[in-house]
Amino acid sequence: MRLRDFQISDEAWPSVKQTLEVTTPRCIALQVVVFYFLRSLNPRIEAPFVKLLVEVKESSGPCGDEEGDVTECLGICTVTVVEPFAGLLGDERRAHSVLVEAVLRALGHVKREMHWESPELVTFVESLRGKYPPLEHCLDRLTKTERRSKHRCETWLQISPAGTTVEVRVSTNGAEALRHTVFQQSCPDIVDEFDARSAIIKDGHYTLRDRNKKELARVALS
Repeated sequence: MRLRDFQISDEAWPSVKQTLEVTTPRCIALQVVVFYFLRSLNPRIEAPFVKLLVEVKESSGPCGDEEGDVTECLGICTVTVVEPFAGLLGDERRAHSVLVEAVLRALGHVKREMHWESPELVTFVESLRGKYPPLEHCLDRLTKTERRSKHRCETWLQISPAGTTVEVRVSTNGAEALRHTVFQQSCPDIVDEFDARSAIIKDGHYTLRDRNKKELARVALS
């Protein structure tokens, strides 16, 4: 079985409803960058479940004693962590840092209860410490280099609470990359409309294609 999906859910209580404006977009941004990390791995991560759901709950109220609860049903592993959401109101950077640490705690709970751990996933989430939205992730399988000109073409995702951007970066011999925005959407979510699965360099252009090899975007290299 392979781990294919990842989700963060922030269940706040009505008394801290305003905090959702801070936490929810950051939950989505974080889960999207982890999702694309999982999808970019080759080989994929083997796990006793196909989806990992991290439920972040408010520490006040009846959820306070649920820290570390881990269940598995129908291929979905659900793990609960508890945080004082009210203290995050108005502090966007701290909200992101708290969510990263919450995910790391959740992975620790899964290791303890399910006797399963992915060093690759733990290392990736740890790498997000001190990084604040927009979060970036290079889709390595789409990286291509033109033999003659040595143009190196990379496709990057940038995910922030304001939206998701797909950017092509073209560099030569280590020089600073030229950046070309090829797709934008106004929500921090998975890019269904721009599902690039392959890339080619042909006739002086870097072209991104979907799973049916339909062209999604083309960037001139000169």
